[in-house]
Amino acid sequence: MARQRDDGQWEADNGTIYDSEAAAKSFSSSGGSSDGGGGGGGAIGVLMGGGAAGGFLLFVCLLPLIGALIFEGLMRLFFKFKTVGRIIQSVIFGTAIGYVLFFSVLKITGSSSGFFSVILVAISFGVPALWYYTSHYFTLKAIMHDERFKGRFQVEPKKDGVIPWLISKLVSCMFAFPLTIFWYGIIPAMAVGDKAGNVVGLALFIAPIVIAAYIYAKKALRAKECADTIKSEEKKHPIGLVLALVFTCFIPLVWETASAADEKEKVQTIEFAQQLKGGESIVVTKNAEIVPEPRVPMADEYNSWMEKVVKVEAGNILNVTGEPQSIEIFKSTHWYIPVEYQGTKGWIQTEYIGPKK
Repeated sequence: MARQRDDGQWEADNGTIYDSEAAAKSFSSSGGSSDGGGGGGGAIGVLMGGGAAGGFLLFVCLLPLIGALIFEGLMRLFFKFKTVGRIIQSVIFGTAIGYVLFFSVLKITGSSSGFFSVILVAISFGVPALWYYTSHYFTLKAIMHDERFKGRFQVEPKKDGVIPWLISKLVSCMFAFPLTIFWYGIIPAMAVGDKAGNVVGLALFIAPIVIAAYIYAKKALRAKECADTIKSEEKKHPIGLVLALVFTCFIPLVWETASAADEKEKVQTIEFAQQLKGGESIVVTKNAEIVPEPRVPMADEYNSWMEKVVKVEAGNILNVTGEPQSIEIFKSTHWYIPVEYQGTKGWIQTEYIGPKK
């Protein structure tokens, strides 16, 4: 028989909590699902026993769930460290959402200019960290600690079987559905996006992000009242907010600033190389290699190719023998210029050369 609890919810015979009396009675009258669940545990064993391929396939399929459970466990642990945990959580969320936003905007705009990328990094990483520290931290804390969100799927692996237990975790875990959608949406989009075309590829890339965000937000909104109560009880800690923003944005900003500087230097060396003529002299600015031809060697010719490669150290003088050429390597343009060094002729990448002083 189903019975009503003090909080207004209904409890079935096996202790599972439901929102309505009809749902609880339906479970009780059906005799539960523990018998089917026991077979589920055997199904896992059969699949795992099918060989390494089956085990790997199972791991790949369950990877979003495994990741969600680990992530949720870490979040619960960090809640125990109060302000320090709040800073760590803000950095994690800011970094995770930041990378998605950053590369999504780059894919949409197609822009990778230095100044634009640096500003984009600050916004993509800083705003999510700010949002989490000042708002969503309390929402997540409410969901993971409020009794209204606990005990809805009280399924045990030994009693009910492994598969029902995994399904219950998938349903009850805060991050499971968003990560599952992300895993089965973003990865295929990245794999087929370029071949399918810009519009289709972009749609495949954005759709799972929007769906995952919707599902996550729907869960979060249920805890708004409790989150507001927690927020009013805790201190603001502005220093913690500053630290969260610094830790979240520092490494991406340094990385993107360095990348922008490298890109600017490459452009300058290409412009310099395009003005060179045969007979002029240049200097090697960084340790480099002179290769036989301006291309990537095939696998079957790699050994003979490397025998012809000449290594040159920074500071050596090279004689230019012709005009530079560009080639595409993994969708990236590289420029080479023909040179002669101690009687050996070959090609060197323009990013390793500079004017002779």
